[in-house]
Amino acid sequence: MTHDPSFPMKVAHDLAAGFMLLTRIPVPATIQSTSTPDLKRSLWTYPLVGTVVSGSGAAVLYAATALGLPMTAAVLLAMASTIWLTGAFHEDGLADMADGLGGGQTVEKKLEIMHDSRLGTYGTATLVMVLLLKATILSSLTISQAIIGMVATGALSRMGIVLLLWILPPARPESLATVAGKPGPAALVVALATGISIAFVCGGYSMGGVVITGTLIGTLFTGLLAYRQIGGFTGDVLGASQQISELVGLLALLGLASIFSA
Repeated sequence: MTHDPSFPMKVAHDLAAGFMLLTRIPVPATIQSTSTPDLKRSLWTYPLVGTVVSGSGAAVLYAATALGLPMTAAVLLAMASTIWLTGAFHEDGLADMADGLGGGQTVEKKLEIMHDSRLGTYGTATLVMVLLLKATILSSLTISQAIIGMVATGALSRMGIVLLLWILPPARPESLATVAGKPGPAALVVALATGISIAFVCGGYSMGGVVITGTLIGTLFTGLLAYRQIGGFTGDVLGASQQISELVGLLALLGLASIFSA
């Protein structure tokens, strides 16, 4: 087997593409590709990007509690930091998907509403409820459990985006979400292995396994709903899957914590 001297630079370019697409975190020009980023090849980085985002939120949570802030206030600050780091990228997708599926009567109308940048009643209600539920769940956990939950679901929910890209057809072939295309076998395997490994490292076999199961259920539920309603994925569906799978993963962790504390 010959050594590819360009491999480290390809990895750096992939990471740069992943961070530039999913976050607002500045990427040094030295690791940016001089050509158009290979979005398909960079799909394997999504769980790593999610770990950085959620890990930053977990750091804010820990620092806030260390300074004596109540757990609820610390959780809200942590969530605000992750929203700021991503530019509310995934939250916007959740709201748009809720507006489209709730307000449209036909597939064409659902897609049209989802494409509209204006926020409607369904989107507002869904976004508020999901954010409130996540804040309530995290506030109900111990600080260590909340940190584990944030980091693990942050990685796994972005892993779920890659999984949906592999499973579902595009609902709107000309949309920006189809530019990356279906992930190749290597990108899919690396993304799955990375997300699952991070969850097990964070939470061990018990908590890690429960969070993995919860996030996968949330991902597959979102994918099935989108397939039945609009025939596949859009960028909004992928963003919504991140939010929903993160919520279900945290809910599963809360259930496990409640069983052990009973």
